Amino acid sequence: MVSLKYLGEEFENSMDEFDFWFDRETEQVIFVDTYNYSFDDDDEDNGESKHATDKEYLYNKNNDRLIKNNPGRFVQLPSKYELHEWQIMSDFVEEMPDGGPKEDLRDSIQGKGAFRNFRFMVERLYLLENWYAFKSAAYRDRAREWCEDNDIAYTE
Repeated sequence: MVSLKYLGEEFENSMDEFDFWFDRETEQVIFVDTYNYSFDDDDEDNGESKHATDKEYLYNKNNDRLIKNNPGRFVQLPSKYELHEWQIMSDFVEEMPDGGPKEDLRDSIQGKGAFRNFRFMVERLYLLENWYAFKSAAYRDRAREWCEDNDIAYTE
């Protein structure tokens, strides 16, 4: 069984440039760099590829092949976009008591630079520890839902 704490941390650390996959067999998350590399199924290295000795390329190509050759074994994690980090910030703001700090935080998540502005405001209001705890719990909740949707056993 996979730990929701582990999976929540993986959700939180995901990046748009990578595809993250949960391995049902090892209960670990692996990734494939889809931003810097592309893999053609018909392309064999034969020692001639410009990437033939590139460790990162080989790591990514091997993971890509492993995933493609074992489709039932791997489940793709949601993307940053699907995880809705802005919504997590908004939920944090809405749980604050009414008053000045709540309004300041609400204003910080509007418009351009919302993530940076929110972070600055959370620090300024000495709420950073509260924010980190809230965000971790939100990612664990999303991990729980994802596990249930994908029939993956988990532990709290």
